[in-house]
Amino acid sequence: MPRSAIAFAVLPVLVPSLLSAAEIHVPADQPSLGAALTAAAANDTITIDAGSYSEHDLTIPASLAGLLIRSKSPERGSVTLDASGGTRGITNLASGVVLERIGIWDAAGTGLWAEGDASMVLDGCFFHRCGGGGARVDRVEATWTTFDRGTSTDSTLAGGLTAVEATVTNCAFRLNAGVQGGAIRVVSGSLLVDDTYFATNSATEDGGAVYVENASYGITNSMIRGSSASVAGGAIYAENGDPGGPHLVSDCEILFSSANLLGGAIHVRNLPAGKTADFTRVIVSGDPIIGSGGGLSIRECTANVTESTFTGNGASQGGAIHVADGTLNLHASILAFNQGGAAVICEGVSTATASCTDIFGNTGGDWIACLSGQSGSDGNLSVDPEFCSLEPQVDEDFRLQPGSPLLDPPGCPRMGAAGAGCFVPVERLSWGALKRRFGN
Repeated sequence: MPRSAIAFAVLPVLVPSLLSAAEIHVPADQPSLGAALTAAAANDTITIDAGSYSEHDLTIPASLAGLLIRSKSPERGSVTLDASGGTRGITNLASGVVLERIGIWDAAGTGLWAEGDASMVLDGCFFHRCGGGGARVDRVEATWTTFDRGTSTDSTLAGGLTAVEATVTNCAFRLNAGVQGGAIRVVSGSLLVDDTYFATNSATEDGGAVYVENASYGITNSMIRGSSASVAGGAIYAENGDPGGPHLVSDCEILFSSANLLGGAIHVRNLPAGKTADFTRVIVSGDPIIGSGGGLSIRECTANVTESTFTGNGASQGGAIHVADGTLNLHASILAFNQGGAAVICEGVSTATASCTDIFGNTGGDWIACLSGQSGSDGNLSVDPEFCSLEPQVDEDFRLQPGSPLLDPPGCPRMGAAGAGCFVPVERLSWGALKRRFGN
């Protein structure tokens, strides 16, 4: 069919829906969001004046597909539904619903609950102190949205966002707490996270910030700080994976995370055949743990760690990385100043191979255990990385001094995730030398 014919064939379908769409103003046309929902039709827009509204347990029926609910104000979260008297803020049964700049506060249960195939877009929303997690939506696109202080004691719900297919961009997750997934939980689907900030999220079992199971994931350009899990994956827990999708963490900083048993920052296990867990340009610097894998724990899978920095982590088995019945490939990375066991420990039927990698100053040993014999070959080094800061974890500065041997190593790319910085070189001096220099 010619392109023009296609265009004309579509118009009779689109035009009636556009002509029939109405805009309902709250409180000018209807006194409340609940009343506006009763008056609305599919594809309508409900525009609400900024402010706080005591409304809860509202339902968007399936007949309101394509509904847009938005604040009149351009400020994020400028309309607040105070759901403190009810179980939920909103239950959505319709597909294609968009919430813009809407806040849901203090629901005893889940703030926003979407049933079945009810896909949604959340733009500039704010979920605060909801007792059954902020939102549970099978298919969701969230942008510029904050999930704050949500809690869940149900292992199937995260404290922040629970989904099957989720795209999360420019969002914030703060002080959420769950069982499996403090901030985000995705099972049997896919998760894409970009340019998002996680702070002080926690899980009583696994995945202090993110929990994914039987799902693909890509977590990029994001910061995860202060996350904790009682069992595994202080920041990220990923199990089983998806045969069709990526399993990627890239261009992220994961700081001050901890787990009691496995993976102070990240725990990955049991990916599908032929799939790998890929960590590229990732900075991992956490709190010492008593278990295995201060920064990363991998089990029954293959992990590729490329152009990444692990420093300031600690564990009794694998100060930086622990491998159990799996394969670890290190390239152009830095493992330095980690505590506890050797930098990398292998258990069971496991292998670890390094190229163009610097391993230095780890209290339990550097090129030992399953990395034994690899120092000095394939571009591998054991030298001080010369971070800009004498305490990179404390100062959160993981860049390298301009004279660092890791910036332009022979035959290798730059090592580590952060590149060069502090263009005034740092000079290491003893206390006595400092006193002599300044005459004291």
